Amino acid sequence: MKKSFSKNNITIIASIVMAVMLTTIAFAGFTTNNRIDISKVSSTWASEQASVENVYEKYTQNYLANTDKSFAVLYTYDDTYSGEKLLEESSLVVRGTVIGFDYLTIQSANGASEEVFTDYYIDVSETLRGTAETDNDGLIRVRAMGGENSEAIVINNSFALEIGEEYLLFLAKPTTGGGFNTNEDGYYYTVGGSSGALLGSRTTVQAQNNTIASQSYTPIQGIESTGELVEYNQFVSELQEYNAEYAVDEDALLNSNMEGLDTNLDSGFISQAEYNEAIEDMENYATIVNK
Repeated sequence: MKKSFSKNNITIIASIVMAVMLTTIAFAGFTTNNRIDISKVSSTWASEQASVENVYEKYTQNYLANTDKSFAVLYTYDDTYSGEKLLEESSLVVRGTVIGFDYLTIQSANGASEEVFTDYYIDVSETLRGTAETDNDGLIRVRAMGGENSEAIVINNSFALEIGEEYLLFLAKPTTGGGFNTNEDGYYYTVGGSSGALLGSRTTVQAQNNTIASQSYTPIQGIESTGELVEYNQFVSELQEYNAEYAVDEDALLNSNMEGLDTNLDSGFISQAEYNEAIEDMENYATIVNK
């Protein structure tokens, strides 16, 4: 049996839309607001084209009333995640700043449907677990459903990251195809949806790698937080202990998906034929078909 990750009984609860309690991970000390390295920002990103800091900022009532595009609001319902479960299912834990975002339309691996996604560009300040697949500028992408193309606007009401803000991110890298997984490096999903992204405060501390970290981190998207605060050095120390004892599982996302499929099959939620089709789909990758 694995030991409990936190000595202070840290529990991180995933969101059920907008109203679930989640533990705050807090860090202690210094300050800066100069968080974006402009040299890494691309003028081609949707965030630069629209000159906005929030992925949904431009969608005012007036904007939506005068667009010919279809419009939908997406809500996601996430499972309950303990701090240990977040780590078990993460192949990467990083601290980083959002410097922009871009939209993409993806056709599913089986070719049956298309969905709009947003890639958030994260400038990684510190890798706390695993190895980040960064580009030449030290950026990774965090992918989430929702966004815009020439035909549709889809607002993800449960997940949005702000440009210029720092986050503590628990991430998983897709290692197979299926669904909307594309065959490319450098992109990740957050573990447990919004539970895998914690927003940093404006007050900061000096990290062990001599960069500046936020003093405290709280759940995104209006979820309330409660529980004991954990100092940065204690958090890092405990995580280093955990890393020394438990290797990163690169197939954590695959294993989680398989567990979900098995559960759905056993409960009768899906048929054996649907189960077999999902397994076959994992051999094929989705395709980016930007519109």
